[in-house]
Amino acid sequence: MIISDWIPFAMLGIVLVLGVGSLALWRRVIASHEDDTLHVLDNTGAIPHHQLAVSHKLEVIDRWGEILTIVAAVYLLAMATIYAYQYWIQASAIK
Repeated sequence: MIISDWIPFAMLGIVLVLGVGSLALWRRVIASHEDDTLHVLDNTGAIPHHQLAVSHKLEVIDRWGEILTIVAAVYLLAMATIYAYQYWIQASAIK
């Protein structure tokens, strides 16, 4: 295959990788608002509402991050495998 035939597939791979990176950055920003201290002497005995909201956001971001990472890895691995197979076929046909 000619290299220009791979451009749409490579662009999709780049978009997937940028999506994973964006989710990682977003998670870092959200996690910076998390209070990770243990309030032992706090009389309320309950987790503040803000912490529950931050925790839920982090769980959602983590779930989508895992899904998108797996999709990107499988896609890029499939793309590399197809490219290597085509290269092998072309190299075998020349002989």
